[in-house]
Amino acid sequence: FQNAVQRLSVKRTTTVSLYSTEYRVGRQLELNVTDNMNAIKCLQTCLGLIVLLTVVDISHESTVEIRTHGWVMAGSGSDIDMTLWVKKASGTSNSVNCDFPCEQSDFCQTNTQQTVTCPSLNGILWKITLHHNGGGFSPNWAVDWVNIRDNGYEYLLNYDEWLDPGEQISRTIEASSCSRPSSPNNGYISDGTSHNSYGYFRCNSGYYMVPGSDTRYLCYGGYRDPKYPSAICCRSISNC
Repeated sequence: FQNAVQRLSVKRTTTVSLYSTEYRVGRQLELNVTDNMNAIKCLQTCLGLIVLLTVVDISHESTVEIRTHGWVMAGSGSDIDMTLWVKKASGTSNSVNCDFPCEQSDFCQTNTQQTVTCPSLNGILWKITLHHNGGGFSPNWAVDWVNIRDNGYEYLLNYDEWLDPGEQISRTIEASSCSRPSSPNNGYISDGTSHNSYGYFRCNSGYYMVPGSDTRYLCYGGYRDPKYPSAICCRSISNC
């Protein structure tokens, strides 16, 4: 790197390559490296960006497990719909629909549990709603609990209740605080540990946040979105 100008290119993957003069985190950003010191800083930033970008745009599925109660006649052959309600760091919310086919002969029998695969939540689960569509043999159904696994998180919601045809019952995630993620070098995090709150990444005076960094995260029920938020602070945009 001595007395040389290099270009660092980082794409939205964990692959990093050095070639002639720029790096990208979603959009292009110029880095001029004109001496050994700046080259070292550039490599330090590159290593930090690898950590930052490993948790971006990861697609996955969630799994939902439901246990039918052991009470007499608790099983059902009815069609059960699930709605998983999700909150995100962006401040938006959405729902994910998932069918639990109790009408199949091996599903929802007394004192049994089954698992289905559902779309990714891409956020934090805050509520689940079970809707009984009726029909089938022994239409009344007693659900014991529902367990959702998504993106390394696990949500267990107890029902312990009968669900009649046409009825829907919801359960919500209990309030809980969150642990705070690691602060960026030359920066800090404000707030973000109490239930249903946001944590904000800040850079110290004289430092600037690299584009592509997480500016905030959501804490809800002891879970964070993103799960591993990260930010990088530099002296200037042209001298990282």
